[in-house]
This record gives sequence, structure tokens and C-alpha cells, in this order.
Amino acid sequence: MNGASPSMDARLHYDQVLLIHPLGYSGEIAKYDISRVANIMPPLGLASIAAYLGKNNIDVTIVDCYAKPDSDAFIKDHLQEVFPEAENASKLYYNAMAFS
Repeated sequence: MNGASPSMDARLHYDQVLLIHPLGYSGEIAKYDISRVANIMPPLGLASIAAYLGKNNIDVTIVDCYAKPDSDAFIKDHLQEVFPEAENASKLYYNAMAFS
């Protein structure tokens, strides 16, 4: 599919998607950010994407790090549960977070 090798294709889950609304700054700082707490809104763009995907039989999980800044452990656990063959998925996630 799309030029991917057959061995790569066999490991991908085309029926499961994880959508993340990023916090954008440190979770430790977020605890004390009163403007974040006062302005929490659901991620409507991600919800719209999830609704479309759901209608097409794709299982979607949305993680709203803005509303729940301590979501890192959930994301890591979710990736390991849903994609156990992707041993480095959580490492990639945490490397990406280090540069954000």
C-alpha cells in the first residue's frame, strides 16, 4: 500500500488512530496557569476529524493534553497497548516532546 514494504504494511493498524491536542509547554507550568484552566475548550477540530473517521469504521482516541497536562503516561501506555510491535513508538513520542 502506497509503496510501503509488505512487512511494514503487516504491522500497521489502518483502523486505529490516536489524535493528540498538544499542551505546548511544560505540564509542570500548566498546573499553575490559571488562564489554561479558565479557557479549556474541547478540541473541536480533532473531534470533527474523529467523527469523520468513526463513520468510516476507524477507532479513534483523542488525548487532550491542554485539558489534562499529565497525559504523557496515558499516551505512552496507549501506544504500547495498541502498537506493541512498534517498540520505539514511545521513544519517538518522548523525543518529539523534548523538542517541543
